[in-house]
Amino acid sequence: MDLDPDGRALVPLRGIPPLELAERLEQATPRHAVYVDRRGQVRSPAYYRSVLVTSYAALGLVLSLAGALYYTVLGPLGVLLVAALAGKVGWTIRHTFLVQRALSLFAHDRFEEALVAADSVAYARYIPSKMRAVGHVQAAWCLAALGRHQGAICRYERALALFGRGRPPYAWLARYGAICALVELRRLVEARTMLEGLGSVPDTDFLRLGHWGAELYVEFGEGRHDHDDDDLFVRARKALGMSSASALLGLLAWAHAERGDTSMADHLLNEALDRHPGPRLAGSMPSLEAWMRARAASSKA
Repeated sequence: MDLDPDGRALVPLRGIPPLELAERLEQATPRHAVYVDRRGQVRSPAYYRSVLVTSYAALGLVLSLAGALYYTVLGPLGVLLVAALAGKVGWTIRHTFLVQRALSLFAHDRFEEALVAADSVAYARYIPSKMRAVGHVQAAWCLAALGRHQGAICRYERALALFGRGRPPYAWLARYGAICALVELRRLVEARTMLEGLGSVPDTDFLRLGHWGAELYVEFGEGRHDHDDDDLFVRARKALGMSSASALLGLLAWAHAERGDTSMADHLLNEALDRHPGPRLAGSMPSLEAWMRARAASSKA
């Protein structure tokens, strides 16, 4: 049995479905992950593999050069220093695999197990703070999916504190997740304040979709929106081209229903239900889930 850094049991590797990367954002299903670069741009699995190979090759070269230099200057002590450095690098790489483990478990709705894996990263010692921040974000996703929204907010806040002023993709996702959790707790003023503090909509599709979802969920909680038909059309066209945009499609269905466009609302709702990811949406956004189910039932009546 594999153990996390605190000695808690982790799921054996053979019991975890492989983490699959989608070629493009539009092709990603709820069972897929996507590789996102520092700008928030989705990249192909081939690009991801090239980044890994380059990173490991660079690490190997640095360790080799450091070993030669330290041995020349310090002798056997230099070898010990390089061995310590190599151990730290290996420890960090191990936790990179734990991040992937948590993602894979989460993608297959194994939230409790994913939470254990995420916690093993979030509370690990001797790894970069931003990696621990990623662990807290993943833990927050698990808690939200389990319906524990207050706990999710606490973990998002810890992640954002570790990220600091930087805004890597995971930091954006933490803010979007915290906004949705605040809506579920009916802390709408805080959710609105946090949304407005984000500034302009990001210029990459991956983050733009997250921003749209958070914005619409705040408006859903408030019970009103001021989007015109052109704005809703742009968002709906993008969401309809996605394989895993159930929540956004459901929110757009609500937005059209609020404008009195029942035919478009029902069309988007049907698409949202066709793409429904199951307990992940029902746990994370139960208010939206209830509206979608009630709307679907009334349409059939």
